[in-house]
Amino acid sequence: MNTDALASLFRSVNQDTVNLIDSLSGLSALAELGSHADSEQNLYAEVLRVLLENQDIERAALLLHDNGYLKLVARAEWGTKHVVTRVKTDDLGDFQVKAGEGHIGEALQKNKIINNGQSDLPPFFDLSIPDDSVSDEVIDLSMPKSSLVCIPLVSQGNTYGILCVHHARADFFTQKHEQFLRLFSRFFVQNLLNNRYMRDLESMVADRTAQLEAALTTARKLQRDFRDLSLIDEQTGLPNRRFFDVETQAAIARSMRYNRELSCCLVEISNFREIAIQRGLQTGDRLLETIADILKIQVREGDILAHFHHEQFIMCLPEVGIEGARQFACRILAVFQDAQKYSAELESMELNIGLSTLSADMSDDSDKVMKLLQVQADQALQHARQQSSGVIHISDLTDGGMNSQNHPNIA
Repeated sequence: MNTDALASLFRSVNQDTVNLIDSLSGLSALAELGSHADSEQNLYAEVLRVLLENQDIERAALLLHDNGYLKLVARAEWGTKHVVTRVKTDDLGDFQVKAGEGHIGEALQKNKIINNGQSDLPPFFDLSIPDDSVSDEVIDLSMPKSSLVCIPLVSQGNTYGILCVHHARADFFTQKHEQFLRLFSRFFVQNLLNNRYMRDLESMVADRTAQLEAALTTARKLQRDFRDLSLIDEQTGLPNRRFFDVETQAAIARSMRYNRELSCCLVEISNFREIAIQRGLQTGDRLLETIADILKIQVREGDILAHFHHEQFIMCLPEVGIEGARQFACRILAVFQDAQKYSAELESMELNIGLSTLSADMSDDSDKVMKLLQVQADQALQHARQQSSGVIHISDLTDGGMNSQNHPNIA
């Protein structure tokens, strides 16, 4: 057997095996990139790095199709001294190629691989490699011709760009290189599309999340507004009866649990309807606002004030017994009468107050006690209406009857 022929065959098989391993390594590394690159530019850089580190290619560039032009988006050079791959994805200038222009444009126009072993060096490749990454192989940069392969990046009939690979030697790239580069480009295009799909999906999810967060914010605001509208009296700005009932029931439960005093104060503009009919509804509204302002000033923190019904206001006074409630009512009337001196609209207004207070013999049901206190305060108010204007009337079941205190109205 011819040993020379056997040695040549062995070298050939060995080289094919090495090339196959390099090819598989390159495809494996490309597959590992997946669709999880931080950005599309990073994906470009990684693809070119993988290509140069796993194939005997000196330079590579990526041009993407954009409105009829191919635009340079990344390029890479290989140096063997310190195994350095330089990749650039920015500051590439405005290099672009039309379809049909040169070998690169021809690959785009014909949508096929162009392998030119006698090619001029494309202008976007940088032959000036830094000293720390200079190739061990001395290349004659004055050599007029070199090898260039342009591979279309195609998927489902759409061409997304061109992958260019270069070697300084003429007629360097073989059919095996073409086969690998064709397969590599298919892998890359799929990665590129997957990456774009993931970016679009993430953007869509972010947009939808932002929309949902905005909708939730709006819904919470509407919920708060609805709650406020359902608990606040629009005319006076005070809490309404619904709010009063909930808060007062809780206050009564606390007072009964800890055996503490609590009183209820019901204030009424007794001739409100007559004033509204004679002077108009706007005047009536202003009078309600004035009384609301007076009551706001008089209540303490922890007291519960609400617009109860038309011309009536109600207050729950925790920690206040009947004597304290009487003094509180007198202060209200005194402030009101003082305000009458400076307001023509208030001069003819008549104000009456009815009081009720918590007693030990009431039910343990706070809801029933609340309703009973409201009824007793209303009964006291009815009794006050029968008296002269400006009468404070107190309902106190502890002594089994009604007690009245006159506080004459200056009108």
